[in-house]
Amino acid sequence: YASLVLDHLDPAGVLFSHRLYRGACRDPGDGRLVKDLAATGRELHRAVIVDDNPNAYSLQPENAVPVAPFIDDANDQELERVMGILAIAAEFDDTRDAIKHYKDLVEAT
Repeated sequence: YASLVLDHLDPAGVLFSHRLYRGACRDPGDGRLVKDLAATGRELHRAVIVDDNPNAYSLQPENAVPVAPFIDDANDQELERVMGILAIAAEFDDTRDAIKHYKDLVEAT
């Protein structure tokens, strides 16, 4: 379902230059599936992982925007929250700084 969401958010394909799904994950030997942003060859300061599974972003937690799992809830607000975080991230040179800034704000409230 992630493809459907991303296609809706970015129909022209200009915002999200690369997408990682289960097939791009690796098993570090303990049965977890992990997404390794470093393996993409992209600059980590401009990369974000949005996932509901902390194992998926355990190699680069500073790049992670954790989300609650989607469970067919018509009142779900996670997408709006993620869009807000990404809008903030666009103002930063390093997306990791934006994610940290957002997490610090959330923890302070």
